[in-house]
Amino acid sequence: MTDTAAPILPKKRRRWLLVAILAAVLVIGGGTAGGLAWSEAEKNRQSLARAEEAKRAEDEAAAKKKAASDAFWAKTYADEQKRKAAAAQKDADNSAASRAAAAADLSAKGWTEKAAGIYMADIPNATCSYSACSRFLVMTTLPGGCPHGIVIRGRWLKGDTVTGPVTEITGPVNANEQAAVEAADYTGYADSIDLTEFSCR
Repeated sequence: MTDTAAPILPKKRRRWLLVAILAAVLVIGGGTAGGLAWSEAEKNRQSLARAEEAKRAEDEAAAKKKAASDAFWAKTYADEQKRKAAAAQKDADNSAASRAAAAADLSAKGWTEKAAGIYMADIPNATCSYSACSRFLVMTTLPGGCPHGIVIRGRWLKGDTVTGPVTEITGPVNANEQAAVEAADYTGYADSIDLTEFSCR
């Protein structure tokens, strides 16, 4: 019977073979570990990139939503301001029309508007005991009246020469009330009066 057993390698050759096998195992194991580490790092990088993209998309969506909201409220405010302006203009037109109608009615009755909402009318057949005087009526159409009276200022004249001042103040006058005024030149030099200022106080 023939002996088929494998020949036994010398000890030195066996040692180098073991070293070679061990080195191969280490190389293969190191490569596998390195590959696994690279794969994990790549997964982390991709995950971070996806998170950054999602955050950027979220920020862009929020910015668009805010811009749309700002535009909506800006338009709403502008529309409201236009509505208020139109309403105010309509009220002003109506008020002006009412004042014009009232002024026309007072003018027909002999009243002259001397200042905004303040009117004057002569007193027919009025006489004074001084060399120069003026008697007339004043009234106001101002809603609040003139709580402290209507002030009338002017000057006394003799020809074109000013001889003295005129200052008269009525008592408190309510809206659409009349007050009689008498201005007299106590110096006796004037022959006419020039009333220049009417005001409410």
